[in-house]
This record gives sequence, C-alpha cells and structure tokens, in this order.
Amino acid sequence: MLSNEEIAAFLEAGYESRAVEFKGAGSTRDSSFVATVARAAIALANQRDGGWVIIGVDEDDIERSGLSPQQLAEWSDYDTVVDKINRFADPPLRIARAARSLPDGRDVLVLQVAEFDDIPILSARDFGSTIQRGRLYTRSFRKPESTSTHTQNEMRAVLELATQKQLARFLQLARGAGVDLAQGPTDEERYDDEMQTFVAGANIDDITQAAFFRYTIRPAGYQSELVQYTDLVPSARRASVSIRGWPYPYIAHPERGPSWVTESNTVMHREAWAAFESGQFASWHRVPENTSDDWNSSNDCESGDRFFPVWMPIAQFTEVMFFALRYQQTIAPDRSLTVQLQLRGAQGWKLVAGDRRRFGFHGEYALATNEWQRTVLIPETAAGTVDARELAVTPSLHLLRRFGWNGVTEQIVRSVQEAAFGEAPSA
Repeated sequence: MLSNEEIAAFLEAGYESRAVEFKGAGSTRDSSFVATVARAAIALANQRDGGWVIIGVDEDDIERSGLSPQQLAEWSDYDTVVDKINRFADPPLRIARAARSLPDGRDVLVLQVAEFDDIPILSARDFGSTIQRGRLYTRSFRKPESTSTHTQNEMRAVLELATQKQLARFLQLARGAGVDLAQGPTDEERYDDEMQTFVAGANIDDITQAAFFRYTIRPAGYQSELVQYTDLVPSARRASVSIRGWPYPYIAHPERGPSWVTESNTVMHREAWAAFESGQFASWHRVPENTSDDWNSSNDCESGDRFFPVWMPIAQFTEVMFFALRYQQTIAPDRSLTVQLQLRGAQGWKLVAGDRRRFGFHGEYALATNEWQRTVLIPETAAGTVDARELAVTPSLHLLRRFGWNGVTEQIVRSVQEAAFGEAPSA
C-alpha cells in the first residue's frame, strides 16, 4: 500500500502514471463518481501488478484536494466500497484500501487494485458514457488514462498476462489430476543445458559471485543450429548498439567454443557475453561497488553499504531491448524472442539518485530480494512496430519498486532514457 511519502512524491511529479490514477473528492452515494472509480480500477486490474486509485486528489487543482470527514468515512467502509465497485466488474476485483494524508494534512483514500487472477476483467454494466457493459478497459501506454481503445502493444500485454495465468492454472490442474506432462526436454531446458555447459567452463566467477545482471535472449522454438557458426560474431556485431559511449556487447577479440563464441573483458566494465548457434545470446555484468551515497537519499550510511543508482537498470534494460530487436532481425525475423532480465546478489543494496537533476526520495530504499528476474516477449516481425524504450519501462519499474520506491513513475523512467539516449541509438 502506498505511504504518505510516496503519495507526496506522485504529487510532486505533478501527473499520474500507468499504475496510479487520481480521483477528486466524491461520495460513494454518487453513482456517477463510483462509475469513474470503477472504470479506473478495472483498467488497473488488467495490467501486470495492478495499481492504485487515490481518491481525494484533484489533479487539475491540488488546492481543492482532500476528502471531507463524511466522504472519508464512506470510502473507509470496506464492504460498501467493494460491493459498489464490483457491481461494475466481471469477474470481481480484489481491492484493499487505506486512509492516507497529503503533505498539508488533508485526508485521501487509496484503493490498491490487484492484477486479475485468471481472466481479464470486463465491465459488467453501463453507466452513461462513463463505462459500457462488456468493454475491456486498460491503462494506455501513450498517456495515463483508462481506455477501451487499445493499441496492439496494450492488447498484447493483456493477452500475454492472461495466457501465462491460464497456462499456470492448467499445469496445476494436470499435476493435481496425476497427469504426467513429461514429453522429453522442453525448449527452455535445451537452452538451459547449453547455457550450463558454457558457464561451467567460462572464466566469469568473479562476476557471478558478486552482485550482477544477466541478460538472456532466446528465439522461440529451440533449433541447435539456427545461426551458422561462422556468422555468430558478424551477427552480434550487426546487432550491437552504442548509446552511452561504449557498445553493447563489447566485441574486440572473441574466443570460439564448440557451438558458441564468447568474450570476457574489463575494458569499460567487468562483463562477458556469449552467442550460441541456437540463437541464444547471454551477457553478464558485474554491478559496480564504487558508487557512493549521494545528496538526494535518506540513507543512514554504514561501513560496507553498497549503493545502486536509479539510472543503471533503466539504461541497461533499454540497451538490451535495442540489441534484442536488432538481433531478432539479424538471426530470425520470423521468430518471437524472450528477453530475460536478472539481478542477483544485491539484496540490501541502497538506492541512490545518482543525478543531481532528478528525483526526490522520501525515505530509505533497499533491495528486498537477492534474486530478481523479469521476462519480456518480443513478437515476431517486431521491426518498426515495437519500441525498445517502451519494452524497458515495465521491468525498470518492477525492479525499482522492489527497493520499496513506490513513488517511481513511468515519466521518471522515460526522463532517464531521454537523458541517456537522446533521440535514437547509433549502430
């Protein structure tokens, strides 16, 4: 649930995000107002990780924000709120609520909306032009609003989330019924096997035994010799990007293995990469330990603390997405790709701004997990239709929120991308 400090951060930013919607003051007895809240809640439920509706914040005039004691009491009545909102939702939403205060002491109420459980949420009834029965509402990628008019990327995100949930449910039911689903090694297992064989002989222990990122790109449908052996290095070179002053991947003197090429270097940073005949590509990047605390954090520094700048995952994830799109066009434009982003060994590292122009932290943020990962799907023939920067936004938010920084917004992520990359990457 959002804290008072995180709400203050959203207000300081001055705009909503895909995960947060502001609603001015209103009563649960006002059917029109309840309908607008329900539409926002349905849209938030139809995206990964859900989101929050903050009731009592007037986005157009902050001075008019705040709920009256009567309104706060109405929205604090959990049974009434859930009943009235879920009259508009099919299937019902999972909602939590909590009273919060604005920096000047005025009261607001936060509804935390969970992502849907099995199937996307549809609207269950009409209310004028506010909400229409049978519509699928989502949060737009283009601007923070709830809409039933979807781009292909917005629709793809909903379908991908629903497919993953249904597949997980099917597997659970099949195992519960005693059905043996073993059909030999899966594509994922084949990719894992060749990766493990490579890692066992690779000289990257100094990376993997520290805090490190690993990025893995895999074409759909395992094929052991998708890329010709002699084309492994040229393919990686053609797809490489140079955005922040050095290339990803750094290719100077690659070494050859039985079915892969690889390079390990410390020219810019301690990192390594490998490209396989199957089309799999992986890279490892040690997280720098020389980052210091800065002026814009609330950290109580202790000896041995490690600091993690906000820009680092945003910049790296965006580079990887640019590379993945180019790599797809180079080796298999007719196949979809999965891009797996992982961070390991950084539990307890403290988040710092790392840039005097940005952010306003309202607390101490430390990574809550020692193993984090996120997978992004790039559809086949994605060239010209998929934005690499957009692909990097959601995983960046997902990781930064694991530090406890719920105040991070899509706009913050995009501002970091703009500062780091400008208009477009160069080859």
